[in-house]
Amino acid sequence: MFPRILPATARLFSMSAAGKPPAAIPVIVCGKTSQIGDVVRETLQPEYKVTHLFLSPATAKREIPALLRQGAATSTEQGPPPAAIIIGGGYTQTDLQEIRAACQGLDATPVAWLKVDPRKTPSSIPVGPEYGRAVAKRTKDRLDELLRGEGVSRDEVHFI
Repeated sequence: MFPRILPATARLFSMSAAGKPPAAIPVIVCGKTSQIGDVVRETLQPEYKVTHLFLSPATAKREIPALLRQGAATSTEQGPPPAAIIIGGGYTQTDLQEIRAACQGLDATPVAWLKVDPRKTPSSIPVGPEYGRAVAKRTKDRLDELLRGEGVSRDEVHFI
């Protein structure tokens, strides 16, 4: 008899020892519109939970460092720190670099940084809900890969 092969998400998110499904993995999303951010949030569920959605690079640069210090004595945030930060296609490479630079030197667990490359989305998909679903699917696939290889705990940028 051959063992049954389970989908990747079933292997990653199996039941806990107490017989309860594990909590969703927290992530942060940075995007230009709440419309697309909401679609991304919904598509990433139930495996991932978008704890924060930032709609401007300036706000992300100012607030993400504190979120990465969760668990440190200086943090006022509750809950586990994010496992990944997802930077949408509307943010530039400079935005990504500035947000990451603001987070350097923190006494925090490293996180994976995922940057959406708009060139990887077919031009036939208009910016809107369909675009958000396409981006979220690529994001979810990459997060699943990183979790399998433990790459989610490395401070590295992954272009998706």
